[in-house]
Order: sequence, then structure tokens, then C-alpha cells
Amino acid sequence: MCKCYLMLMALAAPVRCALLMHQAAGPALVHRRPASMATACLPRVGRAVSMKALPLGAPIEQLLEEHAGFIAQLDERTASIRDPEHDKLWLLRFALDLPDVDAAEKSLKQVLEWRRGAGSEIVKAAGAAIDAATASGGWDNEAVVSAAPSASAIRRFIGPAQIQTIPSTAGSFLCYVVRAAAIDDDALMGAVSSDELVDFFIYA
Repeated sequence: MCKCYLMLMALAAPVRCALLMHQAAGPALVHRRPASMATACLPRVGRAVSMKALPLGAPIEQLLEEHAGFIAQLDERTASIRDPEHDKLWLLRFALDLPDVDAAEKSLKQVLEWRRGAGSEIVKAAGAAIDAATASGGWDNEAVVSAAPSASAIRRFIGPAQIQTIPSTAGSFLCYVVRAAAIDDDALMGAVSSDELVDFFIYA
């Protein structure tokens, strides 16, 4: 799997829900209904970690070079607590989002605490699903979606008619196109709890 895609998948930590529901769905959905899925997701997401959207299209090697000093300091400070897969590319996400190394170190520790604690089952399930989705050399989105938390209930409201998953021409990243107006958010929130929906988007 290419590193560009892995970097996008790093957003599977709690920020993913906020990005999809707040930015992609748009402010109209957020403000239209206080009980909508967007406002249900955001409070819990914000307590876990907050990260900006990645600068899509920017070459990864260029970003690594531009933030090399920041990454080196963060690497040194956190080497003893990170797992082997938490490489310089993983550290880059903190460099892109946070203003200084102190803030990045604090955020990184919060992320690891979530991934190893409350979010451990979601992280494991997502990793297994990615392996299944890429087993054939391409991307099988069904392998990921079908294994998502509360998928049987949520997929009645969020499916191909509402969200399209489109690989880039070079296959280096995925683009999610969300048709917010096609999602019956009142019915969806009547079928699942806000925590179940958050877990679905964290995973997805």
C-alpha cells in the first residue's frame, strides 16, 4: 500500500468523523438539526484528538523534508512509547497540524492512549479490513464497510447512493464524495446511538 494512502488512513482516529460530517457534509447539516448525526459526532471526536485536513496533493517526500527538524525532535521525545509502525510518516501528521513540538508530543500521547485503550478494537478491526481490502492488489471497499461497527444498521442510510469512494488515477489515495442531502440523518439517528455512529466513522 502506498504511503500517501496510509497517511490518509491515519485519520481513522477520531478526527475522521469530524472531517466527513463537518467539512464534507457542510455547515448546513451541522446547524440545521441539533440532534443530527453531525452534532452527535463532534463532541466525542473533539475530546480524543483534533487534526486539520492534510494538504492533499502535496508530495509526501516534500512534506517530510520541510518538517524534518520538527519530526526529528518528536521522534526523539517519543521513541520509547511508539510502536514500530509509527514511523516518520506517522509523525508527519502531528507536524502538519500542531504549532510546536510540545503540543505535538501531548497530542501524540493522547492518540496512542486512545489507540491502545478505548479505540483498540476499532484499530484492530480497521487494520484487518485494510488487509482484506488490498489483498487482490487493488481496493475492495466492501471488505472494509461490511466489517464496520454497526454496519448492518447504518448501511441502510449510508451506502453507495450517499457516499462514493473513488481511487485517484495513480491509486495513491482515496477520495470520498459525500451527498449529504441524500442521507436521512433523522432516521439514521433514530436507528443507532451517537456513540455507535461515531465508532462507525472512526473505523471507516
